[in-house]
Amino acid sequence: MFRKLLFKDLTFTDIHTLYSDPREEERFFFDLKWKDGFVCSKCGHTHCMTVIRKNGSLRTVYQCSHCGYQESVIAGTALEGSKAPLLSWILVMFVFVISKTGTSAKYISDLTGVSYHTTKFMLRKISPPFHL
Repeated sequence: MFRKLLFKDLTFTDIHTLYSDPREEERFFFDLKWKDGFVCSKCGHTHCMTVIRKNGSLRTVYQCSHCGYQESVIAGTALEGSKAPLLSWILVMFVFVISKTGTSAKYISDLTGVSYHTTKFMLRKISPPFHL
């Protein structure tokens, strides 16, 4: 039920429009991970600052203001370790969630433009049980 609410009343075009900016893609996952705002997974503190990465990483790193622990929106989730763009994850999740019956990786790959092998990997990660 929760998963259906993520994309309630949205179309494929809406997803592309809403998440065309990398900051919005990241905000999508921030809101999923920290529904009520940032909470440090190490100490439970609720204040953080963003860290600018020197290596040119596109993903924001959040540093706990209390203990200094750093994490991203995908750390500790099914997406951790993935190099796939966040928009690809959103698109695959969208098609997976809105499909009424089982949808093949080939179909999702063709529809989203995400490679077949990456789509298969993503589907293995997000298929029930889905923990984000």
